[in-house]
Amino acid sequence: MRAVSFLFIFFCLFSNGYSQDEKANLETLHRKLRSVKYADLGINETAMKALISRGTSESLDILAIKLFFFEDLKLMGTIITEEDREIVYSNCNSVTEIVNVNWQIGSFKSDFGAIGSHSMTIEFSFADKTRYRFNFPINVSGSTQMNNAIRRSLRKNIGEFYVKGEPLKIDFKRGEVIYTEDDLAKYFDNQDNKLKIEGVYKLIKGNGSIEKLAIAQKNGKIYFLNIKNKYFVDDWNYGEIRGIIEPTLARTIFTGTYLLIDKQEQQITLTVKEDNIIEITDSSGLDPLTFIKIK
Repeated sequence: MRAVSFLFIFFCLFSNGYSQDEKANLETLHRKLRSVKYADLGINETAMKALISRGTSESLDILAIKLFFFEDLKLMGTIITEEDREIVYSNCNSVTEIVNVNWQIGSFKSDFGAIGSHSMTIEFSFADKTRYRFNFPINVSGSTQMNNAIRRSLRKNIGEFYVKGEPLKIDFKRGEVIYTEDDLAKYFDNQDNKLKIEGVYKLIKGNGSIEKLAIAQKNGKIYFLNIKNKYFVDDWNYGEIRGIIEPTLARTIFTGTYLLIDKQEQQITLTVKEDNIIEITDSSGLDPLTFIKIK
């Protein structure tokens, strides 16, 4: 029975014109998707306005992709709005439970009558930094709505592939722990050679994944240390490195790096705004993160 199933899968892939690499990627993709709960379509407010401005017919791709992930790939749901993202992130223990999805679709002139073949590219990005990209046509007849054609092509080229292997675990790297909770408490109790900036801080303004962090020295370096996250709590240990900063000639300004929730490194500037209040900015254009010292 297993041999028959394998031959059936191979025949389906072969008949759809998949290369050997595409077959391997598709099998790995499906096994990884079994470890995922949600698909993040990466849409922010600006992207949504751009989609809507192109016309109703072109924004229907969101609906088609949403239904494909929920009904065909059996995920718990999709993330479309910023509100979706905040709710889902708060209920996920790890970023490994989310797959990020980007797509491009050839232009359609209307819901009906977009006769012909239109290209689609879709890419899946997982927390372990692996990416799987697929290209295929969307064939539209004169009586087919665009969203139905998109979903049918997704199902045919990606969804109709079933693997009996175990789900693939998505690994997420662990960083170095500089101080345990007890060691950090002892460190702050000892006031020798402390910088004024050192201490435990709480986020009071800005859209950040972290709720509390510490700034502390060790071996001549000044570290951001993870204390408490707002979400993805399984991905970070107490006292794990969240970034490194160093002073500049300007007394109230520090520069360095900060690790985002997925542990990607970002260049930042830390400014001491007033006693016990710091602000972290980067080049992304997002609002800065403001923290107040609580210890």
